[in-house]
Parts: sequence; C-alpha cells; structure tokens
Amino acid sequence: MELAVLAFFALATAAWLARDTSPRSRAIGVGVLVVLIAVGWSREATRATADHALLPSVAETAGFTSSSSCRACHPSRYASWHQSYHRTMTQAIDAENALGDFDDVTLVTRGRTTRLWRRGRELWCDTVDPYWEMANQAVPAAQLGNDPPRVTARVVMATGSHHRQTYWLRRPADPSQVAAGLPPDDGAYHQLPWTWDVAEARWIPTQDSFLTPPSERVEPGLPWNTSCNLCHSVGTSPHLTRDPEHGREVFHTSSVELGIACESCHGPAESHVDLHRSPWQRYRRHLSGDDEADATIVDPRRLTKARSTEVCGQCHSFHKELDLPRWRDRGVTFRPGDVLADTKRVFRFAAEPTDPVLLQHLAYEPDALAGRFWKDGTIRVAGREYNGLLESACHTRGEMSCLSCHASHAYEAPADQLRADVSTQQACVACHAEIARDVPAHTHHAAGSGGSDCVNCHMPHTTWGLFTAMRSHRIDSPSAKTSFETGRPNACNQCHVDRPLQWTADQLAAWYGHERLTLPAKHREVSATVLWTLEGDAAQRAIAAWTLGWEESRRSAGADWQPLYLGMLLTDPYAAVRRVAVDALRRFPTHAGFAYDFVASPGQQTERARAALGIWQARRVRPPESRAANVLLDAASGEPLRSRIAEFSAHRDDTPLRIIE
Repeated sequence: MELAVLAFFALATAAWLARDTSPRSRAIGVGVLVVLIAVGWSREATRATADHALLPSVAETAGFTSSSSCRACHPSRYASWHQSYHRTMTQAIDAENALGDFDDVTLVTRGRTTRLWRRGRELWCDTVDPYWEMANQAVPAAQLGNDPPRVTARVVMATGSHHRQTYWLRRPADPSQVAAGLPPDDGAYHQLPWTWDVAEARWIPTQDSFLTPPSERVEPGLPWNTSCNLCHSVGTSPHLTRDPEHGREVFHTSSVELGIACESCHGPAESHVDLHRSPWQRYRRHLSGDDEADATIVDPRRLTKARSTEVCGQCHSFHKELDLPRWRDRGVTFRPGDVLADTKRVFRFAAEPTDPVLLQHLAYEPDALAGRFWKDGTIRVAGREYNGLLESACHTRGEMSCLSCHASHAYEAPADQLRADVSTQQACVACHAEIARDVPAHTHHAAGSGGSDCVNCHMPHTTWGLFTAMRSHRIDSPSAKTSFETGRPNACNQCHVDRPLQWTADQLAAWYGHERLTLPAKHREVSATVLWTLEGDAAQRAIAAWTLGWEESRRSAGADWQPLYLGMLLTDPYAAVRRVAVDALRRFPTHAGFAYDFVASPGQQTERARAALGIWQARRVRPPESRAANVLLDAASGEPLRSRIAEFSAHRDDTPLRIIE
C-alpha cells in the first residue's frame, strides 16, 4: 500500500514536469522524484530483506523467469491466475497475509505447548524443537521425558488459503540457542504443529486436520523442502547435502517462485520472453492474427490429450521421482510437454505389488496403498485426480482430458476452476450424443433432477480430503458388486442413503442388465450408508458422514433420521470423522449452529453427542414405515433399534488408516 502511494505521487510529479518547463519547476520536480524513488527503493529493499532472508534463495536456472515476466503481455491471464488458489499454495507469510491469529496466542495439544506472536509484521513461535520431534518419532513416548528442547523461531511460509492454512518455520541460527545444545539451522522448513481452520476461524492441531489414526503424541510432518516443494512451487531445488560437522543433512534450497505459477503449466519462459521483448514483435504477432503454435512456450490446449493431461498429472497424482539423487540436488526434472513416465512413476494399485519403484516406496511408507486407494484400485485421496483418469475409459479410450471440464483462466470460480463456457453435463453429452437425445430414458430419473446429472452417477463423492468428500475422477458406472467386494460406496447409495445395497443391485440389474446378486442378509435389510457408518473403516465412516448431510441425499431419503448416526460419529476415534460429522449435522435445521469442538476431550465429546441425540429425539419426525427398518428405527415409535445398532457397531473396522493428502 505504501509503495502504491509513493508510485502515485511519482506519476503526479512526472505529469507536472511534462506541463511546466520552467527551470525552477524542473529542479523542484526532479528533486521530488529523486526523493520518492529513493524512499520507494529503500522501503522495497527493507521489505525484501525482511521477507526473504529466511526463504529459499532465488534460483536463476533452467530458463525460468517467474510470473512477473508474464504480467505485462498477459494481464488478464495473470489476473485470473493471481486470484486462484494455485497462487497461494505456498507463499511468504507475515502479519499482512496470514489468516491465523498470531496475537499472543498459547495453544496446547498432547502435552505440547506452542506460543504465537507478532513482532511488527513478522510472525514468531515458541514451540518444541521440530527437529527433535522428527528425530525421536520411533522412541516410545514414555522414554522422552517431560522437558523436550524448545526453539524460538520465525514463521516464514504458509501453504493454503482456501480451506486451511499451514505454516512453516525456520529453526534458529541464534548462537545462544545453539550454545544451549540445539543443532543449528539446517535450512529445512518445519511444519508448525498447528493449522488455521478457515471455515471455523480457529487453530487446530495439524495432525488432526488429516484423516489419521488417533495418537497421544505430536506427529511432525516432513519438511517442506522434501515434500510440498515438489508441486507447491516452481523450479525448487532442495540442494540437500551432508553436514560432516554435525552429522546430518542440510538444505540450501533455492526456488524460482513460491506457489503454483505460470511456468508450472507453460514451462520455462526465458526464450519466450526474450523473443517477445521487442514491442514490435509482440504487435506484429498480435495484429497478424498468427495462430501458429509458439515453439518458445507450452500451451496445454495445443498439446495432445495425453501430454495435456500430464501437465496436470505432474502434481495431481500419487507418484515418485525416478531419479531421486538428482531431485535431492536440482529438483523436479519434468517440464510441461514432456512424457511424464520419463521422469515420474505414477503408482497404480496392486494387491501384490511387483513394481520395484513401488516396492521401494512401500518400504519407506508401508501403508501407502491402503491410505490412497480403494481395494478396486480407485484413488480415494484428494488432489490425485490423474490416478482416477488413468482408470477411466473416457480418458484412456476417449478424448477426455482435464481441459474438458476445467480451465486455468476462464473459469467460473477459483474453488474448482470449472470451465465457464461448458458445463460438466455438456462436456459429457458432447461425446454421448445418443444418451443426450433422451437423458431420462438412460438415467431412469426425471430430467433436471440430481439423478439425471451425469457426474452424480459417474463421478460419485468417494474421494477424501480437506474435511470433505469430493468427486471421484475415476469415471465409471455404479456397481453394487464393487461396493460389496471392495467397500467403495456407489452413487446410488450415496443419493438413496436409506436403501440397502441389495436394492441397488436389483435396480441396476433391471435397468442396465447387471449381474443378479443375492447378498447377505444385512445388505438386504439395512441401508448401505448406515452400515458404512457403523461397520466401516475410517474412510468409509468419513464419507458416509458427509453423504448423510449432502443436499441430494436429504432430498431423496428425507431428513428425519440422519442426526441419529451423525450424533454417534461425534465420538468417533478419528478427529477428521468427528469434524465432517458435525459439519453434516449442522446442515439439519434441528442442529443448525450446534456447539461442538471436534478436538475437545473425550468426555466433552460424549456430553455433546448426548446433547445432539437429545435434540433429535425431542424434535424428530417419524419416518415412513418403508424407510424405518432400513435405517434401524422402530416403525411404530421411531425409536432407534439399539440392540441391532450395537450389533453392527461391535464389528466396526478399526484397522489404522491414514489418508495422506
């Protein structure tokens, strides 16, 4: 803001000089301009020093130029990118753009205390040394003692700005702290153990912001330099080396640009900028209407379907760099337009893996497959849409790409960047013209209803991330058999949450000729969604909770019984399940604004769960008899069939599950 004001006065002075040519006026004007420029330079230099001293050094490598070089020639595209959440995926942080409350806050979780405060524009924290936390992850908590080493450190970067904001600190190079026995700054960006929850405007423990098994100890995340930088920045090189003096690895990280910027999708732009540096060259190309591809820059719209989709897939996939030693030094080698498989291995599910790269990864992360895939190979973690497309005939045998539905610039809203010119329904029927001629005949649902919306049936909400269920990007058809064999919810039961899986099997057999199934008794008698809520693993319970509050399901199955099961999930062992359950519960008029803290003590959770049940019992409407049995209610009284509910709850799948977003 200050620099903008200085620029305004500088322009005004320049305009005055252009009108008044007297020597005295010129002398005064030139003097004012010199002062303004000096002050502006000083302010910018001070700001740059303050903001960037602890950030990755600015990289000058591999032909990158940063988004600032794109703005002059592409102002509208720069503006659309600037308002996207891609831009703020990683950013330098201070008091001006931090969403979290740093106004002298003290936070406590799992016996660890963190204090946050502001020092001018700077953000600071006092917390348990994250390097110590990482080094002692394998040590039993009882052996760690009650007085772990602490650090006072600057918070310098943030990830995210839409759903939540996670913060990264640099451990101190303060000689006094080193003298006290703490290792010196290792160049790593360590994760603050607290994350700002945007929707609730509050701090939550970072590990509770993910679907992770309950734990009594703080679980530190990986440093930004070895994880998030792969996709959340441009041209970042970790430069990881061994420090012989202290016997540990040290980062000297450099980056072209923080955040997901122009060159993430268009490739290094140095040659393009050099070619078009001349205004004559720019205007010649513009006025000539030359529509030939510019070989100095990548336009994903001009690439083949496969290469275009791989531009997105470089980040939106579960993958591993093939040349790890090179990546540890010089960063990601993939460039837009390349063949993704040349530099990255995109993993696909295998019950008995044989891929040596995958086996190597599983040795490091044993639960990687269970945490990312349904048992039929469908990806179930957010942000990995390319894995879904690899299992979709629309992409593998058809012409569908990411750009069929999404746009980087001409989008409806930043949240999902869906194309403004084509709806998802239009994108589907463009290829399926026969279905388009009579949609209800294909869907067996009324035109314009949720059941006739292509994506509701073929892209159900079976992907998890950011405290919500998201649309699967494995485009397939509902299958009761798949749900029975693998536990992956199907689109029919996500709308008709009061119907058993057998009902879905019968409808699909009658309408589409699916195999006739005779399922076990419970799948003939009890709602599939209720069973996933009571018996499912953590992922099934989380997605079932979201589904119970979904507008389409409430419209289809009524809204008179779901709070019973959402209230039960308020005491779920997984914090993320509790959070999505209360979000869904609050969508019901009876529980709008219901007070509940999903990271409160178990005793408080139990008390609020009882309160939620009490509200439902006092205000519920008895459901129709045809629905009551399916959702385990007495048809006459509407009371819960507690013995049957307890019977199914006793078989809950408590296998530890970690969905790694």
